[in-house]
This record gives sequence, structure tokens and C-alpha cells, in this order.
Amino acid sequence: PYVFLESKPIDGALDGVKWLREKGFRVVYITASNPDSSKETWLKENGFWETENDFYQAYDKSLIMANALLDDKPQNIHDFKNGVGYIFSQPWNLKIDFKNRVNSWDEFLREISTRFMWDIL
Repeated sequence: PYVFLESKPIDGALDGVKWLREKGFRVVYITASNPDSSKETWLKENGFWETENDFYQAYDKSLIMANALLDDKPQNIHDFKNGVGYIFSQPWNLKIDFKNRVNSWDEFLREISTRFMWDIL
């Protein structure tokens, strides 16, 4: 947990989450770890937290009903069937060929903007 708590947000993540919320999206954080873990604390301390109703524990991402899922674990994207899954590039997933790969929050927001017909600018 100490490594996680000392981690900095990915560039553009907080602005991206704010943009999605401004456009009417509900941003929900789903984790396989305990909801009372360091992830909840990290979200609060880094300005991502909006409400406790937007933080859930789920090991099986196929159960999630959403328009889109952004995740860095390929299996979670593969299992997600209820919307569009996007894999966020990280060193541990670069060798996996995936159709909906994004390398930054700017790329992800462009994809969402295009898919949902909104102008990102």
C-alpha cells in the first residue's frame, strides 16, 4: 500500500475525469482490492473522489454495466462485454495486441469524444 499511496496520478488523468463528469458521464472506480484499501485514500488525496457511490469492488469486470471501461489489465478488457473496453498502455501490457489501446488520457478522451459524438475542444 505504501508504494501505491506514494504514486502520482498519470498525466491528464484528473483533468480527464473532470472533463468526463462535465460532459455528463458518471465516473466509477472499480477495483479488485478491498474498498477500504489505500486506493480509496489515494483517490481522495489526489482529488479524484466525488462520492462513495462511485467506488466499488469487483473481481469480475464482465459484471460491470457501463458505456466504457478503461483498464490496464488485458483480462479485464477482454471480459468486459457491456460496452467498449480500452486498454491503457503500461509496461506490463505492451506486448499484447489490442484493438482499443490508448497511450494517454488525451487519446482516451478523443476516443470517447468520437464515439459519443462530442467535440473534445
